[in-house]
Parts: sequence; structure tokens; C-alpha cells
Amino acid sequence: MLASEAVPYVKTGGLGDVMGALPAALAREGLEVSLLLPLYRGLRARFADAGVGPLAVRMHDGVEQAAVLRALDEPPGVRVFAIAGDRYFDRPYLYGEPTGDYADNARRFAYFCRAALAAIDALGLAPDVIHCHDWQTALVPVYLRAGIADGDAAARAARRLADAAVVLTLHNAGYQGVFPAADFAVAGLPRRLFAIEGVEFHGRVNFLKGGIRFADHVATVSPRYAREIRTAEQGAGLEGVLLERVGELTGILNGIDDEVWNPATDPHLVARYSADDLQGKRRCKADLILECELEGGLDEPIVAMISRLAAQKGFDILLPALPSLLERGIRVVILGRGDPRITASLRELASRYAGKLAFREAFDEPLAHRILAGADMLLMPSRYEPCGLNQMMGLRYGTVPIVRATGGLVDTVLDMAAAPQHATGFWFEDHTSQALEDAVWRAVGTYRQSHETWRALMLRGMARDFSWKHSAVRYAHLYRRVVARRREGTGGAPRIRFGTAGWRAQIADGFTGPVLRAVSQAIAEHVLESPTPALAQRGILVAHDTRFLGGELAAQAAGVLAANDVPVLWSRAPLPMPAVSYAIARRDLAGALTVTAGNEPGAWNGVRFSPAGGGPARPEIAADLEARANAWLARGRMVDALPEQAARRIGLWRDQDVSALYLEGVARQIDVATIRASGLRVAVDLLWGTGRGYLDRLLGEWGVLGTLLHGDPDPYFGGGRPEPGEATLAALARAVAGGHALGLAIDAGAEGFGVVDADGALVPQDRIVALLLDYLCETRPHLPRKVARSVATSHLIDAVAAARGLEVVETPVGFEHVGELLARGEVLLGCDASGGLSIVGHVPDRDGILASLLVTEMLALRRRSLRDMLAQLEREVGPRVLLRRELSSTEEARERLAQRLADPPDDLGPFAVRRVVTLDGLKLVLDGERWVLLRPSRSEPLLHLHAEAPSEREAVLLLDEAQRQLVGE
Repeated sequence: MLASEAVPYVKTGGLGDVMGALPAALAREGLEVSLLLPLYRGLRARFADAGVGPLAVRMHDGVEQAAVLRALDEPPGVRVFAIAGDRYFDRPYLYGEPTGDYADNARRFAYFCRAALAAIDALGLAPDVIHCHDWQTALVPVYLRAGIADGDAAARAARRLADAAVVLTLHNAGYQGVFPAADFAVAGLPRRLFAIEGVEFHGRVNFLKGGIRFADHVATVSPRYAREIRTAEQGAGLEGVLLERVGELTGILNGIDDEVWNPATDPHLVARYSADDLQGKRRCKADLILECELEGGLDEPIVAMISRLAAQKGFDILLPALPSLLERGIRVVILGRGDPRITASLRELASRYAGKLAFREAFDEPLAHRILAGADMLLMPSRYEPCGLNQMMGLRYGTVPIVRATGGLVDTVLDMAAAPQHATGFWFEDHTSQALEDAVWRAVGTYRQSHETWRALMLRGMARDFSWKHSAVRYAHLYRRVVARRREGTGGAPRIRFGTAGWRAQIADGFTGPVLRAVSQAIAEHVLESPTPALAQRGILVAHDTRFLGGELAAQAAGVLAANDVPVLWSRAPLPMPAVSYAIARRDLAGALTVTAGNEPGAWNGVRFSPAGGGPARPEIAADLEARANAWLARGRMVDALPEQAARRIGLWRDQDVSALYLEGVARQIDVATIRASGLRVAVDLLWGTGRGYLDRLLGEWGVLGTLLHGDPDPYFGGGRPEPGEATLAALARAVAGGHALGLAIDAGAEGFGVVDADGALVPQDRIVALLLDYLCETRPHLPRKVARSVATSHLIDAVAAARGLEVVETPVGFEHVGELLARGEVLLGCDASGGLSIVGHVPDRDGILASLLVTEMLALRRRSLRDMLAQLEREVGPRVLLRRELSSTEEARERLAQRLADPPDDLGPFAVRRVVTLDGLKLVLDGERWVLLRPSRSEPLLHLHAEAPSEREAVLLLDEAQRQLVGE
């Protein structure tokens, strides 16, 4: 690891904190770690000669010497070396005087990069990975991949280290190491690199740009920041270069030292406390009030800010907002040092609002501990924030953050308005004083209105684990992936299509590991970049069905989500789709990824994404996932996937049993007592699918389960069929004939259903849905008075709706739009042409288990066969003459109609015409069960439409089509 600073040796900011903690954390993960630093003034006493002699470092204008020293006090498992070059590093500051940067910084850090390579060689180190940090070390990837001008120890080392993988971490893309064109010679690079494809940047030299272009992988200090820096707003001019490297760009969140920042053991506090006992925090608040000489009592909130005083940290919007906040009773404590103008403004405000605003101009770590413990809220209104550490510390101390929604602040704080059940703090989006004030008042309002809500916020924050272990596991995994990619290379993959039902292909054909990972990466990005704030933090349920390799493939997909810092909720047992949808809705998840797989020739396998809310993906979501996955495949790059063990260790992967949740939910929709008392015997065919343990279990517990067919999940589908149809229900019909009152079948995913009557006849699904609609209106009159259906469902549904006074909401074919209405509680029942069904308050997706149980309940209550129930329903609601509509009264229109009827068309729009009969001037058009009587008359310009039983709406559609076909109007 190469860096320009590291605690405890030298520090100016967050980079020093990271380099003081990450190497030791990596060592605890079993990696051999060496850290190389410049030897700044004041450090020599902490280092001794490393025993390799002086190094010759060739610069563009001559050869200079460098010494290599080793630290006397090293973190456990880490070797720490320093490059001594007094001409460059024996100075009072690291990067520049208070008046500005050192003019020779390009030369200083080019020297350090070349000397560091020579030192690696001289020390006999053989690294698998060279990890560079920020612009000060960004020339190392360029040297290793593009060459070094002139031959010396560094050039020889570069050749020996050519196989090492190179990772570059950007801690803040705003600091890039940009120098005049004349400094290109100082860098010692081949002349061809002073170009847009190299280190040239608007006529200047940009060290960071070179590192980004030539590193094998680029990392940032939070997942959100990795996405933000690809935009013009946050890319600081490098967004184009970063977009080119998007396949090798990873955000890994920084951590904090959970031993140093622990309110249960903190020696700087007047009283210690934990999530189990918060009394000590109240004493710390009293201590802070006294120390900072604040007015008011313990029950009024205190807002704190601990920060470098800079516009980037949000002081440009905080200073105008402070008077209003202070005058309305908010107490504020600010600790920090920096910009003289901000300092002067804070001094003046602290004087004017004595007792309300306490300003401490210092970097005082013990005081920072006491402020975090004593304050109620921590304010971080940053303009941009690559990661941020204070919010993590605040959460650990039960101090609720109020942050601007940017960078790592989004990755670590979940907003109260966005997700109340999971929230740990408060966000505001716009970088304005008004938005900041609004967020503070939202937080204060919650604090004052509900002690329980506030306590829950505190406890959720204190439960978050931001230890360096998480970052170390992620980096260790990243290293292994980058090394493997460098050694093995990667290839492209064919283009895929992703629909609302997901992506489907065949194993060993289109369904391969690289494509699966690309689809999973697309899902991760879609959720991470959702307009819904921090949607991904709610977690994604990863499930699979029972087919071949389903669990293994689902684990690969889960690893990709975890590598993107998306929490994985893992279901090891196979899940039916209704249970997946129910879990998403009831546990407020970001969605679910379900893998189905099989190895039979012709067997389709795939990945389905169910978005937040639990319904099917809408077409626009499917299109987005398809575009993202194909972009990854086109780049031909390997998608990162975190192993299960590593993801579990850092809390990104945990088991989720949703079976009981779903079973309880579906049982609440059913009149169980009526079924128990019925004495029915029900035959069930599970068609080798995921319904095992659901439909059969409930019917068994309720005492009505009879014969069970095809109950064992079959990974190969064993020659069977996954959908209930006439051919596959023959065995069920035979079972029903043996003394059962009913036969039920559900498909492999438990979404669709089939019903066999007591006489062994298969009852069409659309007729069953119409029966259930009528039954629900009778037994559940309190439910909404609407029914949602797709265009091509049964006319009988419309007839029931008309008879029961229900409004019919017609949606496009498919359940994705029906599901939205169900999720919002607007409709009683939703159904589509495939026989899918669900009811309000359950799942916004098809549920064959629920439909089957409702049929059982209906039969148990009414005690009649389905055939009898259908006959009665059609007698009661089936219309005969449905419509009289006036056509155009013009002579021309009547003539055209007569001419067309003399030579009838072969079809009437979407309705396939089976037969046309002419009788006494009338046209009788037969279309399956429907028939249409057309009678033109010059004296009576009316068109009469008759049918056996179509709904009024269906009749209108048929008539309109006839008019267009026959009249042209």
C-alpha cells in the first residue's frame, strides 16, 4: 500500500485515518501487508534503517538518493516503511504552506512514486497487489502499465512488478494533482502520454487522471460516491474518464475504530452508556450543557457539528440558517478549525447568541467524544461527501444525524421520511439554507413529539456496525478478483432480453455464470440508483425455486448484490412467488431476485426481479434492467461477487425465513373455521413445484386434504409440465372421481391455478374468477367496490361487476398494472387473462395458493358443485340483448354498410370469425360462443348486436370493431 499519510505517523485528514486503520484490518483478514509513506519532518525518531542501502532515483534532470526506513512501532501484522528524501519531505507541512500548495509538488510525489517502486524491489517484496491512494501515488499505475522514461531501479522494479494487480482508491476526486504542462517532464513518462488518452488534462498534467486510466481497478470510499463521480456535478472534470472505467469502479465504505468510538468504554465521557442502558447519555448531555455554557434544560434538543471549517462541509448554507434556528430555540455546538472567514462568522454568531451557540475553534478529539455523547443530533450539511466518518460515530453514540443526501452520507444514514421502519436519521436533498432548516425542524419535531420514535431511531443507529472489518473484507475480496481478472482475462457474452417476467435462457447456452452476474449487477444498479432515497438499504430478498442448480445460481446472484453493498436477505429453502411478493410488501424490502434453473433440454431458466411493493416489474423497469445488463456484457468485464462467508461476516448477508410470514398472511384471508367444519376432501396436484409446504400444508392443517399428487419438487420437471392444463390434470380428474369434492392444481411457481369439479371436469379459470368475485362481494362487503382486470378476461366477470355494482378498471394485459392497484388498496380483486388472481390486502401479484384456498372456502360454505354455482350465476347476471347503437344516418354510410354486409370480411378485428350465415337479409356472424346479428335498414339506421352472454363492455368493443371493418367509421 502506498499513501502520503497514515495515523499514527502523520495526518491531515480522512486519508490518514483510513491508512491508519485499513492495513491492520487487512492483516487481521490474513493478508500480508506492507505500507510505504514519505518520511516527513518529525518522523525520523519513529523509524530505523531498513537495511537495504540508499536507492538511486532518476529524475528528468539527474539522479537523486533516497533512503528506506522501517517503523519502530507498527500495527500488528503490518510492515511500515518510509522513503526518506529530505529535499522533498523535510518541511513544516505535508502539501503546502497555509498560503498555498508547494510549487514543486509534482516533483515531490513523482520522486516518491519512483522511490517507492525501487524500495519494493530492494526490500524483496513480491506483492500480488499494489494499492495506491489518491493523486500523490497515482503515477505508480502509469509507471507500471505505460512505462517509465529512463532506466533506473524504479524502471527495473516496474518490469519485475508488471504482473502485480494495481488498485487506486480515490478518497476525494476534488484533489487531482493538476500541474502545468512543464511538469510533464518531471513525471518521467513517455512523451506519448501527454495526450488525452494519457495524463494530459486541458493542456495540463493530471496525476489522478493517469492513475484512473492505467490502474487495473479504481475504488472510492463509498458506493454512492462511486456513482456520483461519474456525473458532471461531482466528477470534477474526470467523469468521462470514470465512465470509461465503470466496469472497474467499486465503492467500498470506509469504517471507524469501534473500540475508540464506543460509548460503553469511552474514557473521555463523564458517564458511559450502551443501547441496553441509555441513562449515561443523559448525564453526558448535562455535562455538555455545563462545559459549553448552554441555556435550557435536558429535555430541549442540542444539535452538534464537528467538522473542518470549509464551504464543502456546508457552512455556506449553515451560516445563513443559524440565526433563524437559534432564535427559535435550537441550541448548537460547533467544533472545528479551518477557513478564517467561516471562523470569524462563527465567532460573531457565538458572541451574539451566547448560551445558544457554542463554538470551539480547535481539533480536540476528547471534546469531539464528549460532544457526540452529549448532543441529540449531529449536523452534516456537506456540499459533497465522499464518505464521511462523523455520521458513523454519531450513530454509534445514539446521536441522530441530519445530513445532506450525498455520497457516503446516503450509504450510512437512512431517512425517516423515506423508510420510517428502518430510519436512522434525516436527509435533505437541496443544498440550500431552507432545505437545511426544514430538515432540522423535521428532526426536532420528531424528537419533541414521540419519545418512542426517537428512541427507536437512536437504537437502530447504535446497532449499525461500521467497523473496519467490513471494509477489509471488501478490499480483500476485491484484491482477489482483480488478481484473477488480470491473470485469467475475461470475455463478452451474447445480448439478452429482459421482460416483465424477467430474463430467461437455457443452461450452458444463454444461461451462464457471466450473464447471470451481469443481470444481477443490473438489478443492483437499478435499486441503488432508484429515485426512492436509500431504497437499497432495505435489502433484497434472494430466492430460488426447486430446479437444478437454483440454490447455487441464486448464491452467485446474491454475491453480486453484496459486492454492491446491497444487503442480501437469503432464503435457502425454495420459495413460491406469492411468498416472495408477500415478504417484499410486509417487510418493506427493496425487492427480490428469484432464480429458476433446470438442465433438461428445452427447459427455460431465468432470473426474475420483483420491485419494491412486491408486484411484477413494469415494462420500464424491465427495459432498464435489460439495458444495464447488456452494457456490462458489451464491455466484456467481470462482475464482482462477494463470497457468502465474507458477506455474512460484514452483515450484508443474512438468512430470511418468510414461509411462516406468508402462511400466516394467507390464512388471515380465509374463513378457516368454515373449511374445518366442512368435512370436504380436496385432491391437490402441486405439479412438482414450490407449492409444497404451502397449499398442502394449510389444507392438511385444516383437515380437508385428500389425495396429493406430484408433491415432491422435481429439479428436472421429470417429463411433467409446470402449468396446470387439460393434459396434465387428467390424473387429478381421476383422483377427484374417487370421492373428492374438488381438485386443485397450482403451477410450479404457485402463481397460476387450475380447478377440477366434483364430476372430474376442468373448470376454466376465467369462470372460477367470476365465481370468486361474486363470492367475495357476498362474504366480504367491506372490501373496495372495484375490480381490476386485463382486457382479455371473461365477459362473466364484467357481468358480475355490473350486477354487484362494482366499477371495472381495465388495464393492459399482464399483472404489473393490476398489481399496482392492489398494492394501493384500490380494488377488491385483480385478475388477468392467464388466470392470475389476488385480492386486496394480500399480494400485488398472482397467487394460485390463495385462489385455491378461496375456491375451497366457497365450496365449503355453499355446499354445491362448481357447475351448479356457475349455472346459477349465469342465470342471474348473464345478459341477452346487450346493445342498440345508432350508426351514421347519412345515405352514404348506409350504402357502404349494405355493400360490406353483402361480402362479409373474414374476421372482425381481434375476434376470429368461425362462420358467416345469410338469412332473409340478415347477417349472422358466429364466433365461438358469441354470435352477432347485423341488420341494415334504409328506413331505420340502427345496428342491433345480440350475444349469448358477452358483457356490455365486450359488446361495445365488438360493435366498434364491426363498425370499423364494415363501415369504415
